[in-house]
Amino acid sequence: MPLAAEPAVKRRNGQWEVDIVVVFEDRVVRKMVDGSMNERRARPGARWIERAARRDVAGPLDG
Repeated sequence: MPLAAEPAVKRRNGQWEVDIVVVFEDRVVRKMVDGSMNERRARPGARWIERAARRDVAGPLDG
C-alpha cells in the first residue's frame, strides 16, 4: 500500500513531462505518465493524476 503519491512536472528534452512519485515503506518509485509540448497543458494532467493516486494512499499510520 502506498504511503504517499505526488505528481512532478519537469521540462525534459524540449517537452514537459508529468511524473508520478509513489512512496512505499521500502522504496520510492518514479514513473513518467504523460508528456506535453507546453507547461500549461501538463499542469492539469498532474492534478488529475494526483487526485486519482491519492485514492489509493493509506491513511494516517497512527490512527
